Amino acid sequence: MTDGRQPLSDRPRGTARGGVPDDEVRAAWSRWLGTLRTRGRDPSPVLRPGAAPSAIAAAEQAVGFALPDPVRAVYALTDGQADPAQVGGPTLFPARVFCPLRRAGELAGEREMVGRWPLGEGDDGLLLVGADGRVLGADDREIAADLVDYLGLLSVADLQDVGSAAGTTGWDVPDLR
Repeated sequence: MTDGRQPLSDRPRGTARGGVPDDEVRAAWSRWLGTLRTRGRDPSPVLRPGAAPSAIAAAEQAVGFALPDPVRAVYALTDGQADPAQVGGPTLFPARVFCPLRRAGELAGEREMVGRWPLGEGDDGLLLVGADGRVLGADDREIAADLVDYLGLLSVADLQDVGSAAGTTGWDVPDLR
């Protein structure tokens, strides 16, 4: 962990491809969505149906590496998010839209990223996940050891209100983007 912040989970670290059970990812994701709800930012309008295993495998093929298990598990729960400006609701990451598989693949191809997956997209950069599972900011600094830890950090963070477009609920946590 960086900056002295501690994740909610005290589980032993696994490898990027294993060691994080799907139920732990589901619990972290559900806890995060619950946090958004209790803080007045209902994510229901922006949640998309989960991606099929074949769609996740195709995305991995396109970028040339296997996505870390927690990333695969979250995409199985929801394939990114709908555009908050169109459907109303919040972004799912600080000042970042959770990229659907298709959009993330486009971004990875456009920017020729090697070993990094664009998890979130915002006006001032991307939220990335490395092939090793680390969550990285737009400047490639490590934000969290993995997606489960990142979701835990979001769940306890002070969500700062920011200007919002019609129908959206703007929020940010600058240290977590």
